Amino acid sequence: MTIQIKDYGVGFDLTTQSESSKSLGMKTLKERTQILDGKMIIDSVKNQVTSIFLEIPKAAK
Repeated sequence: MTIQIKDYGVGFDLTTQSESSKSLGMKTLKERTQILDGKMIIDSVKNQVTSIFLEIPKAAK
């Protein structure tokens, strides 16, 4: 399953250590995704849209 979150705000530069990477919200998303054995992919450019993809494997039945 893939979940996409889009933010049409100001974006941020992924090539530098930005404040957004230190935010509690981003840390929480990353930790919860890891608990579900998934991965988080961030696509952001300063002054443009930010997209966050959460890829979560299907649970075994």
